[in-house]
Amino acid sequence: MKQYLATIVVPCYNEAERLPVQVFAVYAAAHPEICFCFVNDGSTDATEEILTHLCAAGSNLKRIALQRNQGKAAAVRAGMKACADEAEFIGFWDADLSTPLLEIERFLLVLQERSEKEMVIGARWAHIGVNIRRRAFRHVVGRVIATIIDFYLKLSVYDTQCGAKIFRSETARVLFDEPFVSRWLFDVELFRRLISLDGPAGVDRAVAELPLDIWIDVPGSKLGCFSVFRIVYEMIRIRLHYKVR
Repeated sequence: MKQYLATIVVPCYNEAERLPVQVFAVYAAAHPEICFCFVNDGSTDATEEILTHLCAAGSNLKRIALQRNQGKAAAVRAGMKACADEAEFIGFWDADLSTPLLEIERFLLVLQERSEKEMVIGARWAHIGVNIRRRAFRHVVGRVIATIIDFYLKLSVYDTQCGAKIFRSETARVLFDEPFVSRWLFDVELFRRLISLDGPAGVDRAVAELPLDIWIDVPGSKLGCFSVFRIVYEMIRIRLHYKVR
């Protein structure tokens, strides 16, 4: 029997000034069926001390410390591999809570009500009735990146890069089994691995893209004008790697 309904992996790198500690503590106390696993990715600030204090607040709060910075892909993978057997569902969430924790319940509801879905991803789609606040520059760069990714994957995914995703645990074990080629664009690799397993039609069947009700652009993002060039470089690496497999 699984210990938790869901485990949420939270990668943390130098998040001492941005981690909303009290929000995590209050939500975890109110939802003992959900576990949070914070992965300290070799932070050089006070992140480790803050996580130590936070995780003492409840049994469903835990941490993993990586000795050196390995990038978000490796940090998320470390948490997913460590926790995949303890919950029915497992996912990852950005530490700054640009996607609020309340959205977790909507994600889980999709997986519980739709047995064919293996993965739910957030979509930052600004439309009437939602609160999606994104700087204009970040939105433009993000859509350029999304277009490049769409051209490569040939899937009708609106937002591969949203930092809120939840999987069925058995699916996560397969998708996160091997290290990622990309430190930064591992979300694209997840889709590429799904395509390898099920084909494009299988991905359409297995993935649900959930438009978020709230997403707030928290200051401190590393997305800049050079991100497009970085994306192209990493896309080439990913394409070459999976082409020869």
